[in-house]
Amino acid sequence: MARQNRIKNPDLSKQLANLLNEMPTLKRDTFFRQIPTLGRGSNSVFGDNMVEEQYPSFLVGPIDTASVVKPILNEATEKRFQGILEEWKMTERLEKAGLKPTRTLFFVGAPGIGKTLSAYWLAKALELPLYRIDLATIVSSYLGQTGNNLKSALLFARKKPMVLLLDEIDALAKKRDDDMDVGEVKRIVTVLLQEIDSWPSSSMLIAATNNPELVDPALWRRFDEEFSFSLPDKEQIEQATIRFFAENYIDFQGYQEIFPLIFDGMSFSDIERQILQIRRT
Repeated sequence: MARQNRIKNPDLSKQLANLLNEMPTLKRDTFFRQIPTLGRGSNSVFGDNMVEEQYPSFLVGPIDTASVVKPILNEATEKRFQGILEEWKMTERLEKAGLKPTRTLFFVGAPGIGKTLSAYWLAKALELPLYRIDLATIVSSYLGQTGNNLKSALLFARKKPMVLLLDEIDALAKKRDDDMDVGEVKRIVTVLLQEIDSWPSSSMLIAATNNPELVDPALWRRFDEEFSFSLPDKEQIEQATIRFFAENYIDFQGYQEIFPLIFDGMSFSDIERQILQIRRT
């Protein structure tokens, strides 16, 4: 802010600079914010003895998933998700056999087709608190600091059972073949590779991207499972129209046959936007 206001508001810039100079030297990763009081008893997110916990400011959560609805999935994807949920129910049995449940997932697909909703729904189905990394605050202009911030977030996520969402991972873990890179991208990818390899079976890490071609291939291969989300087919469009029309569906039921033609090639978010406009009209 001091730099940004240097021209348009020099007095403010000078005051901010003076305040910064007067502050004691602190590492950037010592700044934390408090999780709000979660309440006591069995409904507490982290148990009876942990009502309040510190976490890095670039983590958002725990995110409320109580009202999250199940995503509209094709049959193959739904079976795979159900398989993962079954694995987590059988964690003890798997561990006795020297195995671990699926811990890391990689979601690929265009915007608006259910990647983020699927992550939220999985957290709800697993009854785990959901956190996501805030790209706006974790990325730093200081050399090496973004990697340090990311490591702090991942270390926190390893301490307690949770689902951690790395949305738009292509903004962090780009291919390490950029001639203009001064080493920051390599550090970030290295941090992620190390954390994924040793990710605990008590938590789930989900990465999502709209641009898989930008993600470093070494990182991509480290995830336990990859899910490719595609635009909705005819059956999914029919399910989407029933869901999005809600109580008004009976008024439009006669047009069900043409909805797959009207909404062909659209994402779920585009279909929802169109239907909400129809309902408002």
